[in-house]
Amino acid sequence: MLCAGGCGEGFSVGESQMKKPVSLVVMCLLFALTVQSEDKIQLPVRINGKQLNMAFDTGCSEVVLFDSTVKAVGAKWTPPQGEIAPRFSRVNLGWTEPLSLEIGGIALKGRCRVLEMPSHIDLNYDGLLPWKFFRSGIIHFDSHEYGMNALSSLPKDIEHWQSFRVKTNASILIYEVDLKDGDTISVLLDTGADVGLALPKHKFAAWRKDHPSSGSTMKTGRTAYGGLHVEEICWAKNISLGDLTIPGVPISPLFEGLEGEGSEFDAILGLYGLSRLEVIVDHKNGKMYVKPNPKPPREYGHNRLAADFMPSSPDGSDLVAHVVEGGVAYRAGIRNGDVLLKIDGLDVTGWKTTPGILPLSKFWSKPHGTKLSLDLKRD
Repeated sequence: MLCAGGCGEGFSVGESQMKKPVSLVVMCLLFALTVQSEDKIQLPVRINGKQLNMAFDTGCSEVVLFDSTVKAVGAKWTPPQGEIAPRFSRVNLGWTEPLSLEIGGIALKGRCRVLEMPSHIDLNYDGLLPWKFFRSGIIHFDSHEYGMNALSSLPKDIEHWQSFRVKTNASILIYEVDLKDGDTISVLLDTGADVGLALPKHKFAAWRKDHPSSGSTMKTGRTAYGGLHVEEICWAKNISLGDLTIPGVPISPLFEGLEGEGSEFDAILGLYGLSRLEVIVDHKNGKMYVKPNPKPPREYGHNRLAADFMPSSPDGSDLVAHVVEGGVAYRAGIRNGDVLLKIDGLDVTGWKTTPGILPLSKFWSKPHGTKLSLDLKRD
C-alpha cells in the first residue's frame, strides 16, 4: 500500500486520452494478467519499450517505479524537493520525466512517481500500478489465485451477495461498513498488502485480550512511509467487520503512521484476507459485493520462530530481537534486545552487503520441527 503525496501530473486514464471506450480499456488491461507471484498480483507492462512486471496495488494512487527500474529504462527523474516528514499513509516521492507505458495493447504517456529502495532489498517486481487504471469496469477478484478478471455485467445471483458502499471519490479502493452501534468505518481493500486484516492498535489489543489462546508470531515488513516495522500477528478462526465475517485469517495492528487524525481508513483488508472471500467491485456505481470463498484456504506462510530480528534504526546494522512472550523463541531463551550474529554457523552481521542472507524469513518459515542454532549477543 502506498499513497503518494506531493503535486504533479501523472498518468491519466480518461477516455479522451485513451481514444478507446473505457470498458475496452479495462478488458485490455486485464487480458494482460498473465504473471502472478505468491504475494502480489503482477502484470506485464512496457515502459519506454522495456518489458517489466508491475504489482497491482489498490492502495496506490499513482504509477510508482523503483529508482533501480527508472535507471534500467534509461529515464531521468527528479528527487523529492525538500525534506518532508512522512505523514500517515503519504510519502514524498520523486517524479520521472514523461515516459511511455504500454499495457494490454493500450499506450499511455505520463510521469511516474519514484521510490528509492535500499540496495539490499530484492523484489521480484519493478513498481506499482494504481487502482485508478481499473476502476471504470466491473472487477472480479479471483483472490484465491491472487488474480482478477473483468466482467461485462454483474452475476445473476448478485442479490444473494452482501453489498457495501465504495468511496468513489477516493483515489484508492476504500469501502464502508455500517456497524451495529450505528457507526460507520472505512476499510482499505489493499492488494498491495500481504496481511489478512489490519486493525487499529487499540482494537487489535482488545481482540488479543479476548482471545488469549490464539496462536501468534512476529511479522516484519517495509513501508515506504515508515521504513522497516515489526508487529505481532495472530490467527483468527473468524473475525467480523460489521455484517462481514471473514474465516481463517491472520490479524495484525495497522502499520505505524496509518491511524489517527487524517487517515482515510480505519482498517485494511489485505490480499490474504481477500483470498478468503469472493469480491466484485463495481466502482462506477459505488458498490462492492462479497460472499464467502468456498475453496479451501491458501497456505499462509508465516514465521514459526515467534520472533524476528530487525535494525533498531534505518541506518542500524545490528539485527535486534523482537520476541513473542511464551512463543518458541522465548521458550528457547531468546529475549527482546538480543542481537543476532549467526544462523546455523552463517555469519549474518553483514546482511546489508552479503548476498544470500536476506530475507531472514526463509529461515523462520522452514517446516515445523526444524532445529536452528542461533548465536546471539546480549547486553
